[in-house]
Amino acid sequence: MDQISVESLVGLAVGALLIGGVLLTFLKSAKRGEKLPHIPTKDIEEAIAAAQPEEAPPKAKSLEKSTPDLTLAPKSLSDALSNTRKGFFGRIQNAFAGKSQIGDSEIEEIEEVLYTSDLGPKTVQRLMMTLTDRVQKEKLNADGVRKFLHDEMIQILDLAKEESPLLETSQGTPTIWMIVGVNGAGKTTTIGKLANRLSKDGKKVLIAAGDTFRAAAKEQLAVWSQRANVEIFAPEGVDNPSGIAFDATKKAVSEGFEYLILDTAGRLHTQKNLMEELKKVKRVVEKAHVGSPHETLLVLDSNQGQNA
Repeated sequence: MDQISVESLVGLAVGALLIGGVLLTFLKSAKRGEKLPHIPTKDIEEAIAAAQPEEAPPKAKSLEKSTPDLTLAPKSLSDALSNTRKGFFGRIQNAFAGKSQIGDSEIEEIEEVLYTSDLGPKTVQRLMMTLTDRVQKEKLNADGVRKFLHDEMIQILDLAKEESPLLETSQGTPTIWMIVGVNGAGKTTTIGKLANRLSKDGKKVLIAAGDTFRAAAKEQLAVWSQRANVEIFAPEGVDNPSGIAFDATKKAVSEGFEYLILDTAGRLHTQKNLMEELKKVKRVVEKAHVGSPHETLLVLDSNQGQNA
């Protein structure tokens, strides 16, 4: 409700007094039998209007507060990795601040930084064993320790690439991989990455859209196939995953595809009917191409380290 200003109240009071005075004069004159003077109605209206404030009372201020825009500008992947890199090596640098030599206390602090930066125990043990030996033999300073950690981590990653066993492939064609997992674990994205890698290696790849349950699953897979420059098998009006898998396998064999990647709908192991459906998909694929699928890849959401 709008508040009434003081000026409005004063105007109303003056008008009431004026009207009251006229009525009082009328009553007294009537009692004495006197004839009242005629006061034009126009004069009364002008007097009341003059008592009113010239400006309308101000409206009550709104109590609503404007909500500030708290939307954060999206950071690029390079920015995020840069922050992580600076944080890790920044903590390493702080361990050597103001120290010309590296002793046992600094070694222990480096080990703590490695563990709290979510490196695995085996990786930390390998780094610390080699680092301790190098510090004792070569008397490494702070810069030498940082360079050692940098080079050693790169070497570990390179060795992991060389030592990682390749996925099972077929002696003939095609090699068939079946992708399974729970809902939202990243099966479709994994298929996109595999297809992209194979395509860059010059392989002829076919993707089968076997997830007939999730909305827009086929459309999402189609986007990945376009990005990877590979073909997708996604027949319209077919909602039988086993039938799609069988037809896709036949197509891959007859048209000489080197790789077939089968997508499946997400499911939990407790859903017996869906697990039986998955078994059926595998059986029909093997029936269409003996010995396949050559790999059944389980995609998991792997939270590790401090976020686990």
